[in-house]
Amino acid sequence: MDILSPFNVYSIRDTDLVLDAPAKGKDYSLKIRDLPADDKPRERLLNEGPENLSLRELMAIVFVSGTTKEDVLGMSSRIIREYGEHSILEQKDPSRLSAELDIPIVKSCQIVAVGEIGRRLYNKNPAGFVFVRN
Repeated sequence: MDILSPFNVYSIRDTDLVLDAPAKGKDYSLKIRDLPADDKPRERLLNEGPENLSLRELMAIVFVSGTTKEDVLGMSSRIIREYGEHSILEQKDPSRLSAELDIPIVKSCQIVAVGEIGRRLYNKNPAGFVFVRN
């Protein structure tokens, strides 16, 4: 059994995550930049394709960043949980959405814009049906 000598040298790399004792009443939640590269939503989208990402990860990509109160993945999870997976994109009033979810108006505008893009692209299909081949 080796006993650590006081002369061991340790180095910290840029990729190491070091957490010091948290300030009183503050917990540290992992941010996207703290995740391994293979777990980051944008990198997963590029490597695995959009069909392999959860709704939470897709929303995090649209939002780009979180707020001072919560990280982007936490905010995405909370919005989906509180508003519902299917009805969130039906909302057309960003002010109402912002107030109901306690999120910045910019984030609610992003949700409304993505929903509108989806509706418009769906409506371009003359049959109105989405075809799944496999």
